[in-house]
Amino acid sequence: MKFIMAYAVVLLHCHAFIDYNELVDFFVTDVLTRIAVPFFFICSGWLLFRKMPVGEIDFSRIRKSLNRLFKMYFWWTIIYIPLICYEIINSSCDCKQIVKNIIIFLRNCVTVGSYYHFWFLLSLMFGILLTTWMVKKQWNYKRMFFFVGLLYSITLFAHSYYGVFLWLFPQDSFGFYIVHKLSKIFVTPRGFGMGPIFVLIGNWIAWHQHRWSLMKIKWFCLLFGIFILLKQCLLITWGLIRTMDNRILC
Repeated sequence: MKFIMAYAVVLLHCHAFIDYNELVDFFVTDVLTRIAVPFFFICSGWLLFRKMPVGEIDFSRIRKSLNRLFKMYFWWTIIYIPLICYEIINSSCDCKQIVKNIIIFLRNCVTVGSYYHFWFLLSLMFGILLTTWMVKKQWNYKRMFFFVGLLYSITLFAHSYYGVFLWLFPQDSFGFYIVHKLSKIFVTPRGFGMGPIFVLIGNWIAWHQHRWSLMKIKWFCLLFGIFILLKQCLLITWGLIRTMDNRILC
């Protein structure tokens, strides 16, 4: 399953079928493969919490997992430093702009990832920390899912569903102002807002593994897949999938 989802991540970014058929490419890129990244977040949460007693946190296991993720993030950043420096230097001849790009890079190191695809590690670490904190505070799952859902909604409204966001909150509204300010912190579409909800789902599955039957899970996945397909079709048809720079996502 992990191999299939890793292959889905590749398809998600390369639009492999765009020259063959736009409808097929849309179905593969914007529907089927969209489950890949959440799958890895959920698996990470499940693998981490499944060996812990229900409702109890093994802090030594949490520290070990975070330490491993941080080392991976740190050393891969070091490996990519020459490329990062090359991109910063070649982005502008203006010294002020170069300094600004360096500051942005340092900010990204703690908010979105030092390089494009490292956001997953940073968001996963934040998701683990946040889930651990909420469980330690003895929040119930309704409260936890509501909180991480709010974080995730910032990611959705400020990027993927920006067209829907503009429909709900005009540019002169208070909601528009708040989400734009929060998006500067969460650096959508990646960053802190993406991972926690899926890590928490992994935690819930690990501590409620006998709650649902396999048949019920299969029907739920089928209905959820149909819902995603219909949702994507409607958003594309109405032109509501946009980014903050007003670029339509197709």
